[in-house]
Amino acid sequence: MPSGKSLIIIGIVLIVIAIALFVAGTINASSIFKSIAPQITSLPRPSITVQPNKALQLMNISPTHINIVIYNSTHGKLLVLYTSNSVNQTAIQETSHGLYIAIVMPSTAAYILNNSTQPVLVSYAVIPFTSSLLTTAVMEILAIIVGIIGVILLIVGLVFYFIRRR
Repeated sequence: MPSGKSLIIIGIVLIVIAIALFVAGTINASSIFKSIAPQITSLPRPSITVQPNKALQLMNISPTHINIVIYNSTHGKLLVLYTSNSVNQTAIQETSHGLYIAIVMPSTAAYILNNSTQPVLVSYAVIPFTSSLLTTAVMEILAIIVGIIGVILLIVGLVFYFIRRR
């Protein structure tokens, strides 16, 4: 079993690695979000009227990347989002600003269906979920896990160190 001093050193090293991963991920995220910010801030784009039981085809859907679709409507409720492959079963959630966010798998086309009885105005933005965005998310999650392990090892090391000093 490692001594208290070695656990303290390993814990500190892991915490430093976690901090470095977190900082690198944050810097990477910052550059990614600067590149996609114009797409997000351009919402709402000119609203498009969608008649009842009609669909609006979304432009700029990537057939090779996962897409993040952000939309809002005058309907105020969740509209059906589906792709040319099938009805989209991915997570859709409402944010506090009345925007809906959907994760759309790579597809040749995606549509927002007006499932209400009234015409609705819809605004949307499509953002490709690139591998660099995924890398950033993995770095941040890994930093948190490594940091937690480092803190645990540091605490255990300190306990062992002080028990042996008695």
